[in-house]
Amino acid sequence: MAKYIINVTFCVEQPYVAAWKNWLNQSFLPSIDGSFHHAKTMRVMTHVEPGINNFSVQHEVDDFHSLTLWKQNYEEQMKAELFKRFGQHVLTFTTFLELL
Repeated sequence: MAKYIINVTFCVEQPYVAAWKNWLNQSFLPSIDGSFHHAKTMRVMTHVEPGINNFSVQHEVDDFHSLTLWKQNYEEQMKAELFKRFGQHVLTFTTFLELL
């Protein structure tokens, strides 16, 4: 059976990193249900733009259907909450990956 990873990348302006980490740990990660496993949060070491910190949050899922659930139940809600809290100071995009 194929395994998939949902990779959510966050681009966070430096002055907002502490508040974003707080939101991530107190709001976002606890809101994710049991179909998403082994969440890992990582700092992206490649700096594309000065003053911007990039982070990746990855969740393993067991089936393709869980990717659809992410799109339907989490992604838009997460983006709306981020924009409400941080405006344009935190941007995000999602990439779906398949383990080979």
